[in-house]
Amino acid sequence: MISNAEGRRGEKVALEGRLEPPLLGTRSPLLEVDAMLVLLCVWESVFVGESVEVEGYTIPTLDTPHLHTTLTLPTPKTGRPCPPPPASVTRRVLTPSLPLLQVRLSRQYRVSAIPSLVLLDSRSGRVITKSGREMVSSDPEALTFPWRPRALGDLLAATSLVDPQGQVVTYDAIKDAYKGLYFSAHWCPPCKAFTPQLISVYEKIKKKEGNFQMIFVSSDRSEESWRAYHSTMPWLSVAWECEDVRRELATNLEVQGIPTFVVLAPDNTVITAEGRAELTEDPEAERFPWRPQSVEVLAERHMARLQESPCLVLFTDGETTELQFGRDVLLPVAEEYLLEHAQEGALTLQFFVAGEDEVSDSVRDFACLEDVVPLVAILDLAEGAKFLLEDGVEVSTATVHNFVTRYCNSKLSPLPIRPVASSATNTS
Repeated sequence: MISNAEGRRGEKVALEGRLEPPLLGTRSPLLEVDAMLVLLCVWESVFVGESVEVEGYTIPTLDTPHLHTTLTLPTPKTGRPCPPPPASVTRRVLTPSLPLLQVRLSRQYRVSAIPSLVLLDSRSGRVITKSGREMVSSDPEALTFPWRPRALGDLLAATSLVDPQGQVVTYDAIKDAYKGLYFSAHWCPPCKAFTPQLISVYEKIKKKEGNFQMIFVSSDRSEESWRAYHSTMPWLSVAWECEDVRRELATNLEVQGIPTFVVLAPDNTVITAEGRAELTEDPEAERFPWRPQSVEVLAERHMARLQESPCLVLFTDGETTELQFGRDVLLPVAEEYLLEHAQEGALTLQFFVAGEDEVSDSVRDFACLEDVVPLVAILDLAEGAKFLLEDGVEVSTATVHNFVTRYCNSKLSPLPIRPVASSATNTS
């Protein structure tokens, strides 16, 4: 429960009374709490890692479960004042506001905002849909419950595809090709800036790989805008009248914004949903179709992945030979691990080799890592923990394999991402 909690995010906030994990739909005798706001507060802590001092309390929150840190309030006016607390509860160290299991579930299913509704098959545990909230809104009578998404191939086969001149093209003519789905809109400035780059790379890919087709999936606001924008592109488009298919494609592929460029294999499995970033880093399309690599060189586009998943990073001095050494060390470990743990989703360990650059420096600074090389660390930002390969241990495939095995078996002792702050003590 929170009282006297008015103020802007980031300011010091005076709290009185007891702070307890809220229960949805329950009412406190001291204070009525909007539990969703409290959950949002925890979410911000998880994904951003920010915190503010809260006068009189040291609150362990989920961004650093091994530390006593502080909880930031998401919005002003979260409650009304309550009577002053008894002396016995002042300066009390509290338990986390949300169980760690819930954080891990949110990561497992890549939930980035609330409210979210994920439906699972109770027998297999597999995801039916992560778009339950949208489906509740679009199908309030639950006529199509449990809202199993259609396969991408079935969706594309059921839609009408047209070329820039308006001629219909059958799905059978392209079904065996690699496919690029381009989610974009004429009104979107970043889209209009990216489209010429995509056209240039598309033409290079077509010269190297004739078995490649692009499909424009429009988010335009009018048929006129769609036609005008499609006329600038040398590829197919989902027809304007197929609005439901366009929406369903975006939902099934978890498109969160535009422009988004998704690459599909001939069997319509997703190769990458990060086509835009891949294209920017590889404008000659030398690595097309940009299949995920077991070990990647840490770059800015990986920052979201560092927040979503635990990551093993081998820091080097950035020389070409050292980066190659890092890849050679990590690759056998990564391939074995990913083969065994492929079904763990966002909880799967990711593998990176890092050089000496701004991205590497920012990760080191955030995780309070020493500026030494080589350095092997497993970083779990969402849980506020890091695990370091011991000083004096030679970095090799064997030692990293042993390090990962101990991590998987919970045999490593976690260190806090940030130094432990001294907690408040009761002063009578």
